[in-house]
Amino acid sequence: MKRVILALTFLWMTSTILSAQRLSEPPQPQLTASTVRPGEGLDVQLLPLLDLSDASKAITAAAAANERPTPEPLEMSAPPAFRSTNELSEANRFPQFSKKIFVAEFVSYTVPNILDGITTVRGVQRGFTEAPFPKGASELLGSRPGATRYILTMGAMQTVATIASYRLQHSRSRVLRMLGHSIMAEGIVDHTSGFVNNLMLGSHP
Repeated sequence: MKRVILALTFLWMTSTILSAQRLSEPPQPQLTASTVRPGEGLDVQLLPLLDLSDASKAITAAAAANERPTPEPLEMSAPPAFRSTNELSEANRFPQFSKKIFVAEFVSYTVPNILDGITTVRGVQRGFTEAPFPKGASELLGSRPGATRYILTMGAMQTVATIASYRLQHSRSRVLRMLGHSIMAEGIVDHTSGFVNNLMLGSHP
């Protein structure tokens, strides 16, 4: 009987001491989602102390804080268009066709041709005759050419010479380009000299 009483007394004292120790310890704060700062990792040991809803909110907040925005890829602009080295070398080696020079040659050919025709027809009307080559062109115009024959003959010759010169001046060969210029130059010299000779004619043959 005494042993039972002593055992009960010992249990009562032990429980009293344990309860006193619990009361003397400060209460442990309960962790919620609001107490977790963004960017701080969660301790796995503290997860059981949190409610399920608070834990999910805390994990979401931490994940959002740790995520970094993915940088957008830079758009590379296409390099400016450029010509290759071969194209540049070909452009320097073969000069391009000069439209201004060709137009100047055409005008210089046409004006003396017209003046030569006018003075030739007037000379024929005064009794002069067309001289043979090289001073004239009686082989093509005849000895006494009229305006119609001169226009048809010399107009056709200038058209053929202009087309041939135009194509030759587009050639890559330097010799052919010079030949194209020489065709126009020959026509200019011939009709200019014919016009000057017609002006030097007297009143009568």
